[in-house]
Amino acid sequence: MTAALPVASRARWTPLKAVLVGGLAASLGDFLAAMAIWRVSWEVIGHAIAAGWLGREAARVSGTAGALLGAASHTAILLIAAALFVVASRRYPALVRAPWLTGPLYGLAIFLIMTFVVVPLSAAARPDGPAGRLAPTLANALDLGSHLFLVGLPIALAAWKARRR
Repeated sequence: MTAALPVASRARWTPLKAVLVGGLAASLGDFLAAMAIWRVSWEVIGHAIAAGWLGREAARVSGTAGALLGAASHTAILLIAAALFVVASRRYPALVRAPWLTGPLYGLAIFLIMTFVVVPLSAAARPDGPAGRLAPTLANALDLGSHLFLVGLPIALAAWKARRR
């Protein structure tokens, strides 16, 4: 039986660890939520993301390589989002004083930026614009909720963990 380590001797999270844990948790949570919400395989989700690079039709026929491109792109985007939050939280500690609030707000910001900026400017842009993602459907509500609690919240909690003293 080992004694619990005193608080002072516990390893503190570094900003890099916060970025990696927060970004990877957000990426995995969002990817799995999308699979469950839309009831499709990981390849379909990967192809939908890769469509931003390749276009819709090319991504659809790109096979496993295209799906992996989409998964890697998705992960990179959320690692960057986590890095931005961690850096901002170092400059503005108030961001991690209430991660249960700031995390979902950050998830909302990510959702809005992806919906209104990134996707419309990509090769995956829909002719009807972002209207489809904003239609009042259960799937869209679940998608928004997943960004609040499975994307923004893990990023904020990881940044909070790195800021604790």
